[in-house]
Amino acid sequence: MRNVGSAAADASEGVSLMGQIFDKLKGGLKNIGGQFLSIATNMAIATAASMAITGIMKAIKYIAEYDENIIQKGREAQATIADINKAYDETESKTKDLGKRYNELRAGVAYTPDGNGISNIKLSE
Repeated sequence: MRNVGSAAADASEGVSLMGQIFDKLKGGLKNIGGQFLSIATNMAIATAASMAITGIMKAIKYIAEYDENIIQKGREAQATIADINKAYDETESKTKDLGKRYNELRAGVAYTPDGNGISNIKLSE
């Protein structure tokens, strides 16, 4: 019976050892699961931070480009206004020149009272 008792003790010891191995395996799997959850959480946080930083950079770029576009439009408007002023000055100068020429040509010419023609002593000579 000694052999049976010894075998039973060995079996009991083996079951106990298997239980310890399964407990360690279960604890290890829990640890791996915890690490996986921790890694997944850190990845989600990093992704959210990356998206936030990308959004902020896009906003800053938009603001910078918006300011540059406003400055460009202002320069274009300034150039257009300068062109309009130049054209006005040229037109004003031409108008003054034509007015002077008109006054020179008009000198010595008298209109008839009925307004149908002109009379000028120089023209009849």
